[in-house]
Amino acid sequence: MLARLKLIRPVNLLFIFLGQTALLFHLISSREIMQGFFLVFCTVLSAAGGYVINDIYDIKSDTINRPERPLVSGKITKTNAIVFYLALLLSSLLIAYFSQISGLLFFTLIINIVLFLYALYVKRTAIIGNLLVSACVGAVFIICNLILDEPSQLASGMSVFATAATFLRENFKSIEDIEGDTHAGYRTLPVLLGAKQSMIISGFLCVAFGGILIYRTNSPIATDISHTIWTMIALISGISFIGVGILALTKPTASTAHKNSLYTKLIMLLVIISIFWM
Repeated sequence: MLARLKLIRPVNLLFIFLGQTALLFHLISSREIMQGFFLVFCTVLSAAGGYVINDIYDIKSDTINRPERPLVSGKITKTNAIVFYLALLLSSLLIAYFSQISGLLFFTLIINIVLFLYALYVKRTAIIGNLLVSACVGAVFIICNLILDEPSQLASGMSVFATAATFLRENFKSIEDIEGDTHAGYRTLPVLLGAKQSMIISGFLCVAFGGILIYRTNSPIATDISHTIWTMIALISGISFIGVGILALTKPTASTAHKNSLYTKLIMLLVIISIFWM
């Protein structure tokens, strides 16, 4: 049981749960609570399945990058992991079907296909893999529009933020994983350009993104949110991303990449929690 729990990365699933719950808390009425529950549950199961299939296809690189992972360490067999993945996949599709939320089954099917293709092949490519998984994270917020009477500006804005922030974090993770990815024959950006060059690129992207957030302090991502709270969020997260970028530029090492991956995750958590007060 513990091995299966580690496979689905519960901390990351908690982020997804909090993100969607915070957004729906702000947007939906009491009559839509049950639909919201189905939506969140379906999303979490799809993400959990994505993590499992990713580990199944990442065994070779994880023998170096993350030897403590359940599959690599032998705490769970590949066969059991596949069965677990299929159970999560089927559960997400069944919940989407019985939820009677228009479009949810189609959306869930597409996301699961994308996550499978990402684990199978796309993650081994430069940039495209990181963009694809980042878009999937952004979809966590966009999908909330399925139970709203009209599309939400806040959902769209959070989707853009989550996509950009995840892309930056994935870049740092790729740098951190360069040794195992090289061993597995992946052609990620750090493998092609080297860790130092990739860190410099990631650093500039972080500074640019932080600058955009600061520039948008007087332009809330939605008209129905507190201007004061948005200003604080944009300013704090913008300065934080600039700080992460400067750290990457001044210390372009694998250890810095690990720290920046964590810092980026904490910034995202800060923004997610702040949605409750928007």
